[in-house]
Amino acid sequence: VSYGYVVDQQPIGRELFRQFCKVKRPQYSRYITFLDDATRYEIAADEHRVDLAYEVAKRYLGLCTESQREDSGGGGGCDSDGGKCDDDSGIGGDTKKLSNHDDPEKSLAGSNSVTTNTINNEKDEFVMDVLNDDMVAQIRTKLSTGSKELFEASITAVRAFLAGEPFREFEASMYFHRYV
Repeated sequence: VSYGYVVDQQPIGRELFRQFCKVKRPQYSRYITFLDDATRYEIAADEHRVDLAYEVAKRYLGLCTESQREDSGGGGGCDSDGGKCDDDSGIGGDTKKLSNHDDPEKSLAGSNSVTTNTINNEKDEFVMDVLNDDMVAQIRTKLSTGSKELFEASITAVRAFLAGEPFREFEASMYFHRYV
């Protein structure tokens, strides 16, 4: 039994793994939310994709995207730190536009529009701990292209991470036994 089979191919396995992460291992939920938002980005209409790319990069990679998009050159909180946001940037206030997989009223199916959820922008949403610097740099340089493949390497890395220790913990849990 593998992560790819249980989580990627089996809807019940996917849902039980999500529940396990949400309830028993909340530290893994951010990776699942990242995968949801990256998938939403990939299937979004072309006219929405660039905006979603900037939102995903800001929320999960900590990239200071607001000042990169504006050619004003100042006031965005970015400096020589490679595009990362500092605390006085004014970016990431208290609203986020993305993942609403926890809200049954707003599902991925039937809408490519961006929905605003109000949550705190905390560094515990970042998934950079499983990505290497080259992946983050590649995303930063191609952010404005709107390419469907922009987050492909990141998705692969996050799935590989989830297939490791998180999936082994899931296999030892009652959630997996409910699946079997």
